[in-house]
Amino acid sequence: MDDLIKKRKLFHYRYWDAISGSDFQVSGIGGEEFMPPGMVFRRHGTPDWLLMLYTPGCLVKFRGKWLTVKEDTLGIFPPGTEHCYGNSDAVWNHSWIHICGKDADSLMQKYDRLINIPLSFGHRAFLRHLDYMAEEFRCRKQNSWQVCRNTVEHLLMEAAD
Repeated sequence: MDDLIKKRKLFHYRYWDAISGSDFQVSGIGGEEFMPPGMVFRRHGTPDWLLMLYTPGCLVKFRGKWLTVKEDTLGIFPPGTEHCYGNSDAVWNHSWIHICGKDADSLMQKYDRLINIPLSFGHRAFLRHLDYMAEEFRCRKQNSWQVCRNTVEHLLMEAAD
């Protein structure tokens, strides 16, 4: 494993114990997850929506085309959609949110112009949204799912600007 990974935490935080509401679920979040050199290939994607922020130098496949992403690139992938990303030559990191449910589907439909294309989105802004959601994962209030849903919508509104 690369020395840089050994020196740093592998990720800032990661939660997989889902927060669920009636029609919205956050199935996982991860902030600044450091990865060793290599590529991730998910031919059939994931069963949920994936919002992922990449660091510079990563290769990402959008709509069948490979792109070397610039600083702070956001990708939004629908359930069951192929996504491939990484950096074969160097340590890289990414932050991510997995959401699902009928309300997640209708929310993403509202922002369909953002799906499966590279979007410029500030790293600090993405982590700010993740921090709000991480707090909900830690405290588990009755309306945590609603706070997470609203946080995702605010992230999408910022990405649409």
